[in-house]
Amino acid sequence: MFFGKEAFIVVKRLNANEFKIDYKRITKYGCVGMYIGFMICLNTPTIAQSTTTQLWTDFTVNIPLNRGYTFANEFAYRTALNKNTGWFSLNLTPEIEKSINRKLDVVFFMGYTYTDQQVNDNTWEINPAIGLRYHFTPGKIVLLRLF
Repeated sequence: MFFGKEAFIVVKRLNANEFKIDYKRITKYGCVGMYIGFMICLNTPTIAQSTTTQLWTDFTVNIPLNRGYTFANEFAYRTALNKNTGWFSLNLTPEIEKSINRKLDVVFFMGYTYTDQQVNDNTWEINPAIGLRYHFTPGKIVLLRLF
């Protein structure tokens, strides 16, 4: 197998239950390729217990600030369109982002979610998060990012 630039992984099958893996010069491109390949292999289809038709809408406002900061706010409304499984959810997620360089951002957001369920109890959720966002293709038309 070949992943990225100068990254080789050789997988040899010894018998029905044993494999041997040889690594030859893994670079940063090879690590990204291995990660993407691994995630594709793990992505198996799942079957839900029941299916419903849902409507999800998101609206996001981005405001650039001084010194590489950006403020964003996402509003979301989600609902089930079936009468038997009626519920709706309102989400508000304010976010502050600081650009370290062209390829790396630090992100902090606090998500607030209210879910109104007709059958069970209603819920109120607060989801704080902090993380890094890596831009694989900064300044290009198609932005590839890892968050």
